[in-house]
Amino acid sequence: MSSSPFSASQAKLRNAKRHIETTVKLIAEYQKNNPMRWNNVAAVGSGEKAIRFEVSAELPEDVILSAGDAIHNLRSCLDIAAVDAVRLSGGNTNNVYFPFADQEDNLETAIKKKNFHRAEQSFSKVVRSLKPFKGGNKMLRGIHDLDIMDKHIVLIATSHMAQIPFLKVGGLTIIRGTVGRNWRADISYHESMTPVTIGQIYPSVLIANYAPLNDCHLSETLEDMLQVTDGVLSAFINIAGEPPN
Repeated sequence: MSSSPFSASQAKLRNAKRHIETTVKLIAEYQKNNPMRWNNVAAVGSGEKAIRFEVSAELPEDVILSAGDAIHNLRSCLDIAAVDAVRLSGGNTNNVYFPFADQEDNLETAIKKKNFHRAEQSFSKVVRSLKPFKGGNKMLRGIHDLDIMDKHIVLIATSHMAQIPFLKVGGLTIIRGTVGRNWRADISYHESMTPVTIGQIYPSVLIANYAPLNDCHLSETLEDMLQVTDGVLSAFINIAGEPPN
């Protein structure tokens, strides 16, 4: 019994989805344990105090590993789909990869360098429309960049951001929205402005500020990457005349 030409790519996509679901679940559990705290501390300046927000519990390593596995499966899905596209076109599948470029002008070179030009032009047309280059499709290009990074640095998400509904000092609301990057953030106020009231802190897990797609929410970014990869695979399957699973 022969398998579908894109069955291996679909399997990688399903694996990526499972890893993303695991990552989202682990992040939710981490957030539920309220890993971000705040305290009053002394501040520079006469009569000043500060509210310090800082992370009191490190992000579990399983979140990083699961996210890395998800990204790797998405990248593998794209490469295997590229090989299948060339195979369906009757081309040589040796050293075929999904093409990514550092800029738009180099995309045609990348298509040839990754031997994707061996596929029918309808497949290359899809790739061109997806803009897999820097400054083009941010999420698609991000899969490539984060996959490369994760092979060398087993650390993707290390930044935190506190979602704060309100912060009142002396009855005056001085902040709404977000505060804090990485591990600590201080907000100064005069000691005469009391009492301090703060709404519940909602910590978010972000992609590290030294990484591609820096400061994007990890869970949302993974889900966006899954969607864009699914779109690539569906487009290839449609060209092959198969109904997507």
